[in-house]
Amino acid sequence: FTVPEGLTMKQVAQTLAEQEMGDENRFMSIFKSHNREGYLFPETYVIAQGLSEQQIADILYAQFERTFNAQWKERAAELGMSVHEIVTLASLIEKEAKVDHERPLISAVFHNRLKSHKYLESCATVQYALGQWKKRLSLKDLEVDSPYNTYKHYGLPPGPICSPGRQSLYAALYPEDTDALFFISNGDGTHSFYTRYRDHLKGKKEYKKMIQEYRQRIRKKPYQ
Repeated sequence: FTVPEGLTMKQVAQTLAEQEMGDENRFMSIFKSHNREGYLFPETYVIAQGLSEQQIADILYAQFERTFNAQWKERAAELGMSVHEIVTLASLIEKEAKVDHERPLISAVFHNRLKSHKYLESCATVQYALGQWKKRLSLKDLEVDSPYNTYKHYGLPPGPICSPGRQSLYAALYPEDTDALFFISNGDGTHSFYTRYRDHLKGKKEYKKMIQEYRQRIRKKPYQ
């Protein structure tokens, strides 16, 4: 069976049930009782038939523990962060990054913002707080009252918002060496990164202009 990167524990329970590995509600009950959000390691597994939900849950967590080895724990300590904080940060990177080479850059932005005592302002944390993944967030959404809302609360959220993969965990531990403090979507899965706020605002303005022009072109297209 396969557990993809970036799933919440609820989605992992659904995925396992869809792959006929057990009962979704039993999986969810086990995950909740052990607080496994973020720790159900994404991987393709080959296991014996007839294992219980508890045994499968234990396999997923054991794979996380094998992956987050002693060297990684030492690196987390060097950064002054706990394993839980690294997993939480990696879960944000997992949700924000769409292309692999940007993971260390996104990680650097979050690390820099944490050091500068700036809000992380991660839309992914708001999505998690809302309990649904919306294509676009409204200003009202950004006001949601939740400790996971990084637009309203400083620092990392209380815990992971999904199970990050190996690359996002590595990026959280080894961010790019850059002073970037901001990033915005380019609309194609990539991001632009900025050190200065005024450049960030300019980039946002250009992105909005590009979206407006695209929508105008779509509206002007004749029906086929």
